[in-house]
Amino acid sequence: MDSATRDWTSRKEGPRRTIYFTKKLPGSANSYARTGQYLGDWKANQYDGKGTFESANCTRYVGDWVAGKREGSGTLWVKVKDELRKRYVGQWSENHPHGRGVYYYPNGDHYSGEWKKGVRHGAGTLQAKAGVYEGAFFNNKKHGFGVLDLPNGDHFEGMFVEDMKEGEGVYFYFDKDRKTHTKRCGR
Repeated sequence: MDSATRDWTSRKEGPRRTIYFTKKLPGSANSYARTGQYLGDWKANQYDGKGTFESANCTRYVGDWVAGKREGSGTLWVKVKDELRKRYVGQWSENHPHGRGVYYYPNGDHYSGEWKKGVRHGAGTLQAKAGVYEGAFFNNKKHGFGVLDLPNGDHFEGMFVEDMKEGEGVYFYFDKDRKTHTKRCGR
């Protein structure tokens, strides 16, 4: 095979079958380890279009690619105790969650809302063991107006600054005996 034929057959353009990525194992002459695989569309030797990438640790991304980066809509899966679990479903930009999406935390909490360059930013809902917060996020923290429902039944509506209640707000204490809320205004 001459060099022109070899170059033509190795180019990555358009839809392709799985491409395996390998690296040479240290201390051996002919042993290689698989470091990942990609199945999908290519453009100018980069992932571009619809595709699936799976790394050596079984992290898998299924979705849109532009110029070799996650861009558009997609789902990220991670391996947890020998099974794949969703980690993030939503919009991507420059390999980061960006736009609307749902993130599933390892402890069972999840966030559904807006993202900016990989952090919670904008309107969203965080459902956690510590309670449910619905409201504004800024730079990955509760910031602005929000509503917090706690597991004991207490309820807060008001302002947050960097994950802390601050400023105007109303706190409702839940009375288990009467099964009602007691309103307490605060600042």
